[in-house]
Amino acid sequence: MKSFPISKAVCWLFLSLISAESMAHYVTKIWGANQPPHFNDLYASWWAAHELLLHGTNPYSPSVAHEIQAVIYGASVNAGSPDDPSGIGGGFAYPPYIALLLWPTIYLSFSAAQKLFLCVSILTALASLLVWLRLLRFRWSLLTWLTVAIFTFGSFPASQAIKLQNPSLLAASLIAIALFLLSTDHFILAGSLLAASTFKPQFPFY
Repeated sequence: MKSFPISKAVCWLFLSLISAESMAHYVTKIWGANQPPHFNDLYASWWAAHELLLHGTNPYSPSVAHEIQAVIYGASVNAGSPDDPSGIGGGFAYPPYIALLLWPTIYLSFSAAQKLFLCVSILTALASLLVWLRLLRFRWSLLTWLTVAIFTFGSFPASQAIKLQNPSLLAASLIAIALFLLSTDHFILAGSLLAASTFKPQFPFY
């Protein structure tokens, strides 16, 4: 009988691995089946930051949008099309200060920037999970925490964000960490992180 809790925890861990693998298959093979090969949410922000900080180019200009489209979709979009009359759809669509967050990556190749961004996103997401446990006063064993972490990354929003390398995972993590800092009276740092998270305005305001 004493081994039952451990056996139950192992079963949950096994189920979390199956769930994460199933979701990864769905996101890559079914949900993303018809996406262009180079479709990526990070590229637009990375290239816009590159052009703004290194060359002083307006990141919202049609020329930058067409450069982004050529990489993501394989060709630029012509103005006047029914789906995109302006011809800049799929270009840079974030507040300009996201360029400051991406500043360390603009001197790297995009493949290196992708790897760095993926590592940072995963690490901040794990940190946010830890602070949520602290805020909610949960005291779990390492095995239970590992299981919850796998379930978290195996959820559709997290799997989708990881596949697309969407900055939303980073924004959500910044908000969670900021809330923890507020609860520990680190107001300046908490405010700084909340301000940084507004590069995805719908996250902190909704």
